[in-house]
Amino acid sequence: MSIELFKTNAKRNPTILFIIFSLITLTIYQWFWVFSRKKIINQLTESKINESLPAFFVITSILSALLQGYGETQYDESAIAAGNGLSLISVVLMIVIAFQMKKVLKEFSDNNEMKISYNGFFTFLFNFTYINYKLNENIDYINQNSIGDKEESTTSDKETTSEKTPESPEDRLQKLAEMKEKGLINEDEFNSKKEVILKEM
Repeated sequence: MSIELFKTNAKRNPTILFIIFSLITLTIYQWFWVFSRKKIINQLTESKINESLPAFFVITSILSALLQGYGETQYDESAIAAGNGLSLISVVLMIVIAFQMKKVLKEFSDNNEMKISYNGFFTFLFNFTYINYKLNENIDYINQNSIGDKEESTTSDKETTSEKTPESPEDRLQKLAEMKEKGLINEDEFNSKKEVILKEM
């Protein structure tokens, strides 16, 4: 994804709001967050987040909550144990997805020469919260430093260079002749300027 498309698609989500929404909804908010952010992040670089992992994460999280709720109301220890097992699997999936997101974001930052560091320990400890923070950091860095697409910058540099390229003596002589024909300069002026140009050759 280009910088411009990233700025259009990646909306800033304050990390404090991410934490509050996650707590209020008992982490259900993170289910929606992971799908929306996966779609954006998967367009950044050639590296991709496994498409099936977010789905497995949500399914195991839902089944875990249902089994634990059922086990507690029915005093079914096997259901509680199964729910705890699925809960552990969902946590592992969350960490794996977070590390895949970190990998893509780091590649995106490096490709666009953005000085943003990524920490594996924080990714493990805070997973989605940390990734949300790093997404915001990318957005802020791009806005603060007015970063654009490399291809566009290269093209504009080429155009600027071509504009600054001095005219050849042949071109200058041709323009001089045109000016004489149009009556903008007389014969003497033409000859004197012509001598100057010829001396430079």
